[in-house]
Amino acid sequence: AADSPKFSPRAPCSMLTVYNLSRKVPNRTLFSGFDLSASAGGIVVLSGPSGIGKTQLLRALACLDPLNPEAELTLDNKKPEGYGYPGWRARVAYVYQGRVSLKGTVREHFEKVRNFAAHKQRLDKDQGTVEELQELFSKVGLGSDLSTTSFSSTPEKNEDFLERHWQDLSGGEFQRALLCCCLALKPQVLLLDEPTSACDPVSTRAVEELLLSSNATLIVVTHDAEQADRLKAAAAGRPGGLQSVTIESGLE
Repeated sequence: AADSPKFSPRAPCSMLTVYNLSRKVPNRTLFSGFDLSASAGGIVVLSGPSGIGKTQLLRALACLDPLNPEAELTLDNKKPEGYGYPGWRARVAYVYQGRVSLKGTVREHFEKVRNFAAHKQRLDKDQGTVEELQELFSKVGLGSDLSTTSFSSTPEKNEDFLERHWQDLSGGEFQRALLCCCLALKPQVLLLDEPTSACDPVSTRAVEELLLSSNATLIVVTHDAEQADRLKAAAAGRPGGLQSVTIESGLE
């Protein structure tokens, strides 16, 4: 599309592959034999009814839950064990749909995570900075004056937002702030579980623009058909193209 965001290489492009992934819960198989090859810089849109196992699938890709013994998972032909699980999760980042329990201020959480060895080993000193985080905030209306069409922000307002406590943020603010913290750390693959479920229409479009300005491979679960259509249209301008995967009972 002519008005699609320009592709900006801000993190290394990567190929994520998964083979024969399965997930069971008591008395039911959510999915089995799931295969996926997500091209570097591409967009994968996952859709399907609630309860079919899309969140469990994303968690498995992030190695937050154990893989079934038959499954194979690689990033650039390297298994999770080769990176170490913290290193894998730094590269293949899962962004939670709803609130999670985070203590302290936005700044305190971001600086704590930035100092994890998994991030320090892969990022240069001038990457993943608070200044980069503030820039991302300004693009999604955090620390900004919100109008019906645009955001305007100042460094002072962004600084104030950094000092806010997570528990005091609205649902939409929490969702956008967590996404920005993740993007500032330059993951190679982003696993997005309903990334704008708590956002109003203006914030939703701002989040989409921000995601599309990254060259991370995007694997997105959304029940928003219009959002799925916008992402699919934008995929034409990305080097990895588009995959649209519909989840069906027993097999995703």
